[in-house]
Amino acid sequence: MLSRLSALTAVLALVGLDPPLRAQDAEDVNEALDEPAGSGAQEEIDEEFELLAEEEKVFSASKHEQKIGLSPAAVIVITRRDIQASGATTFMELLRRYPPVQVYTMSPLYESADVRGNYRVLLTLDGRETNLELFPQPFYDMLPVGLSDIERIEIVVGPNSALYGANAVSAVVNVITRAPAHEPGVEISAGAGGTGRAFAEARAEGGTGPVSFLLSAGADQSAFWTEPDASAYRLARLRGEVALDVPVGRFVLDGGAVLGYGDILSLIGTLRYDRFVLGHFQLRSALGPFKLRAFWNLVRCGFQADLGLNYQGQTLGRIPHVSMDGDTAHLEAQADLNPWEDNLLILGADGRFTSYRSEKFVNPEIVEWRAGVLLHDEQTLSERWLLTVGARLDLNSRTDPAFSPQVAVVWNPADEHYLRLSYGTAFRKPTLLETSINFVIEPAPGFDDLKRLFEDKGLSNTDLGNESLTTFELGYRAWLLSRRLRLGTGAYFSMNRNLIEFAMDVRFSGMRLDLENSLVGYDNTGKDTNQAGVYAFVEGEPERRLSLFARAEYQQPWLIETGEPLARSTELTVALGGVLRLDSGLTISLTALATSSSEASLRDPYSIMAPTLTMHIPAALYLLAYLGYRIPLRPGQEHLEVGVSWFNPFGGRFREFAGTTLETGKNYGAEPLGPRVMFLLRLLL
Repeated sequence: MLSRLSALTAVLALVGLDPPLRAQDAEDVNEALDEPAGSGAQEEIDEEFELLAEEEKVFSASKHEQKIGLSPAAVIVITRRDIQASGATTFMELLRRYPPVQVYTMSPLYESADVRGNYRVLLTLDGRETNLELFPQPFYDMLPVGLSDIERIEIVVGPNSALYGANAVSAVVNVITRAPAHEPGVEISAGAGGTGRAFAEARAEGGTGPVSFLLSAGADQSAFWTEPDASAYRLARLRGEVALDVPVGRFVLDGGAVLGYGDILSLIGTLRYDRFVLGHFQLRSALGPFKLRAFWNLVRCGFQADLGLNYQGQTLGRIPHVSMDGDTAHLEAQADLNPWEDNLLILGADGRFTSYRSEKFVNPEIVEWRAGVLLHDEQTLSERWLLTVGARLDLNSRTDPAFSPQVAVVWNPADEHYLRLSYGTAFRKPTLLETSINFVIEPAPGFDDLKRLFEDKGLSNTDLGNESLTTFELGYRAWLLSRRLRLGTGAYFSMNRNLIEFAMDVRFSGMRLDLENSLVGYDNTGKDTNQAGVYAFVEGEPERRLSLFARAEYQQPWLIETGEPLARSTELTVALGGVLRLDSGLTISLTALATSSSEASLRDPYSIMAPTLTMHIPAALYLLAYLGYRIPLRPGQEHLEVGVSWFNPFGGRFREFAGTTLETGKNYGAEPLGPRVMFLLRLLL
């Protein structure tokens, strides 16, 4: 105990000097999975069954803990054990192993993801929304936590605005962090390898009486894949949490921040952030059937937008350096009621106020409010039938109200077999960048019309409507062979409506801009699409030390107007692999990933006024491998782990999104990924 207290004190002192990191939640699912394992073989087997049981429950699909087979949507659960065995060094490297998630590395700092061919994903951390009101996609790599802080990840696939409101379109990814333990403990992780990648994380926790706490910090950096001597990003993370257990429930206060610099590739050009800070403070409570949450998200950043305001080799103007502040205040309440036998009724309401400010906005302050109410009801119809019905009404100050219904019927015909038929509608509210923000332009001499084009017409469009997605789905999930074999399959049909796209058609009359006939900015294009898809997975443990899996999804979208199939998203994604854990402490993990070809659009590298480039993305096949060894330090949990992680060890370079090499030899667009080796260390005291 004294050694742990000493180590705890040392790490707390270190955290006070080092850059930031870490986090936790889901009140119903946060029991620790990392209790001391025990020394006997039977204890190890019992622990294996407990871990399997953790995979069979889910919180995020219905905002309460339930058996995963009864959830109203397809769900992927990634446990702490899965994270450790993968050898992954980033959040997105971990998600690569789980179709229908398809990861795209746009830049080392910015990795995006499609789920079922759609990037409109809601990312939450312990239930707190992390999406910014500025962008349609979340920033997965800018969470205030590292992988060592994560207890589990729940991916609810398909439309879920009936519970979560705006932006829960193709999936909700809920990252649930490790709750602080009462017993003092310290954990340190570090890694270094190719492309200048290096990271370090530290976590300290403890408690007394009804109070427990944790503090975690971390730092991360990398060079570009194509320029190993050029810094691509640097990040620092810090997070703290205090939990108070009372007879009637629990209170949790947490706060954190991630700060750094780096480049982000967008459809309109590269945004070069010389500084950014994403922070939050949150208070949440669970008191009997009532749950309350209040949080404040903040953004502080400075960036240069490279829009390529050029024509025939001549620079027409530029957007000056932008310094921006943003704040979001959010309050929500939920009541879980049992009005009669075999019925669960969830009522909820939330409200939000957002403000973004910059002297480089045409309108220096942009404000928005949002509010929503929800009803979610689960009725057991008989011993083997569960009916789920839900709906949510959302209002905001920018677009029309949105009504999002959800219906699901689950049938449990025998033992651990579950058949689900579901329907749901979700919506994406246009971002503030799409509806409200126009940047100040500094035109070159003689091109004052450029200022009128971008400031008056502007990139934003106040008349934008909400995007919508409606999905019908049939799914099956089962546990066989004393739960050692888990399998599932399903098929779905989706309708995407009112899609928002960026359009640019700048006309010239001689060397002057033709303002009347020029088009620039976002619009609901009317390119409505339908999509059909199928998916399947098999996971199992043929024996105690070996886990195997196979996961795959195939999807095909097409334009309604013409019936033409779309190649813009990857049609087929397959992941095959396994993990071998030997009693000696050796862990071997191997995953083979294959994706079919696709197409992607990219802004012309020299001018935003030139036609958009459509590029072919070849099919890819690559491996993810990990070799680790666990060295016990003394009886109990204290140990040292060393390992080697390989990304694409035997393959050549490949791109996951549109990109090209310029005449100067510089890369433009998505970076070509190559082999990378990382050496890892983890110390648990």
